[in-house]
Amino acid sequence: MLRKKPGTNGAAVPRGLYSTEREWKFFASVTCGHHPSPLSETAVQVIITALCAPGTSLRQAIARDKRLEAYLLVVDKQQEPGREPGWLKLHSSDRQRGAINVQWDSHAHLLIARVVTRGASEPSAIIGDFITYLLARHSRRIKAITTAIVK
Repeated sequence: MLRKKPGTNGAAVPRGLYSTEREWKFFASVTCGHHPSPLSETAVQVIITALCAPGTSLRQAIARDKRLEAYLLVVDKQQEPGREPGWLKLHSSDRQRGAINVQWDSHAHLLIARVVTRGASEPSAIIGDFITYLLARHSRRIKAITTAIVK
């Protein structure tokens, strides 16, 4: 069975070769000259966790850091410092690439950041800026960084 993908000038793509609609859409987009990321179809959430050495709140250190804007990140909102659990919201300085919601777990010494993008925005740029910032400014405290895609 051949299906015509809208916006491809009537190009037909074989449907029966693919088990899911998502696989077919990706194949159709590649064969018709459009190369979107498979993650960019809907809102994407990526969780970044950083296991840290014991110490003060890394979230508060990020919120107070004067050099944050050099890494293309800006503090948008934050809960009052010192309250448990605290949170912080970062945005990319160009406001087009999503937001990062940051929490600090003081008992586990764990920084948890949830990156959210919508529409065609791919999360890779803001994730790269955030991880670059963490490694450049807080590498002495960070023991491991992991990422996971949440669907």
